[in-house]
Amino acid sequence: MKNPQSCALFCRIMLKIGITCLVIVILHSLLENCRNCEHTSAVTAVTFSPDGITYLSGAADGTIFLHSTRTGLAIRRLPMEAEPIAYLKFAPDGLSYAVVMSQSILIRNLRTARQTHELHDSRQYGLSYGGFSENGRYLVAGYFDGVFIWDLQTAQVVTIVRQGLQGYEKPVTLSRDGTLLATGYCTNEELHDSQCYAGYYFVNRLNGEPVFRSRGNIIAKSLAIAPDNNALAVVTCRGSYGGYCNVDQLVLHDLQSGATIYSREIWLTHLLDILITPDSELILLYNHNEIQVRRFADGQLLLQSLVTAGSIHRMTIAPDGKTVLMGICTTVEGSKCTHGATLTVPLHDYLPPS
Repeated sequence: MKNPQSCALFCRIMLKIGITCLVIVILHSLLENCRNCEHTSAVTAVTFSPDGITYLSGAADGTIFLHSTRTGLAIRRLPMEAEPIAYLKFAPDGLSYAVVMSQSILIRNLRTARQTHELHDSRQYGLSYGGFSENGRYLVAGYFDGVFIWDLQTAQVVTIVRQGLQGYEKPVTLSRDGTLLATGYCTNEELHDSQCYAGYYFVNRLNGEPVFRSRGNIIAKSLAIAPDNNALAVVTCRGSYGGYCNVDQLVLHDLQSGATIYSREIWLTHLLDILITPDSELILLYNHNEIQVRRFADGQLLLQSLVTAGSIHRMTIAPDGKTVLMGICTTVEGSKCTHGATLTVPLHDYLPPS
């Protein structure tokens, strides 16, 4: 081709063909990698990447998949773990993720899936939560008797938070920016049934500096720190009998003054967790079958909805606050869940018409 314009046009066409072929090869590789990517038990852990473009799902069968948020389809199979997955969390930079299991925590590089850390301590058991500090250096692990804070540079425990009576599952959460820790403890039990009947909860900075502590004999079932770190939402139990709360209440505290902003009865049994939207407009509470949406400012119930697609085991909200992601069990045979899946729902679907 002696004509320079024809040569340039030919080069552009070939470049486009090359790019198209490359995209096809990559997509084919992803689809091959995730052929038959299905969870054969309940999805017990879900987490969005920091940019919200992808999310992870983990199940009781140890399988973990990476999904496209836009399509909901699994696009990559990640290493299968030996234990049920209790919790998943992306690192702040989105380049790695933490896998929380009952006895240990693994951190893997997302691109290579190579294990970079194994955090194990004989004193921790019943792990159920993992969250990264703001700079990604520390990992906070909630376990049956308290909280471990790991330094990921040394792979050593730097702090153990253990208060109150041991042997009771305790709620643990980090603030969205990873600077505040909230947890609850049991202080009194009935010996005849080993149930917790009194307790307290508090918020500390990761260096141990106290921010807030509750007053009175209140058992915290679940906690969430508002995105601006100025408020703490807690589902509390005042008085219990045989392991069941007499009254479940949603309580909102001002972390600056320590004052209680409001307290509302919620009437939602067997609560799993409480979530706050990124704009601090809504509070979501859920159990296996039901979701409550309440106004953050005053706790007013806006919507109570039954979930018919399956039983919920874990739920989270996308970073932009527009999507709710659920890990569910869709098929039960006998008493065993034989198929799990993820379900993404636009948050406005859970809002009443304006």
